[in-house]
Amino acid sequence: MNNSKLFPKSLKELNLDYESQRPTVISLAPFDNGSQKVKPGSIVISITFSEAMDINYRGFDYGPLGERHIYKFKKLIGWSNNDKTITLEVEVDPNKEYQATITNKFRSKKGFELKPYLIDFKTNE
Repeated sequence: MNNSKLFPKSLKELNLDYESQRPTVISLAPFDNGSQKVKPGSIVISITFSEAMDINYRGFDYGPLGERHIYKFKKLIGWSNNDKTITLEVEVDPNKEYQATITNKFRSKKGFELKPYLIDFKTNE
C-alpha cells in the first residue's frame, strides 16, 4: 500500500527494481554446479558474476548441509575478467558432498549486493 505517496513507486515496485539490479553468479568452473564427478585433491574454482564486482567485498558461508560439508580453503588466486571472475584454490576429499554459499557480502561496483548462490558438488574416488 502506498497511500502516503512518500515514495515514487509502491514498495513492491521499488523492491522489484532493486532485485533486478542485483548481480548474480553466471558460471562456475571447472565443473557445473551439482556435478557428481569432481576429482578430489587441490582444485581451482572460478566464479563468474553477471557484472564487475567490488573486489573489497566478499563472503562465503556454509551451505544447508553445514560445516562438515565445506571445502578447505587454500588461497585466493585473485580477480580477472575486469573484476567479473574470482578464482580460488580449495582442497577436497574423495567421496564427499560439498556445499558453500556465496553470500550477499559480495557487491557490484555499483554497490548492489549479490543474490546468494549455493555451490554444491560431489567428489568421486
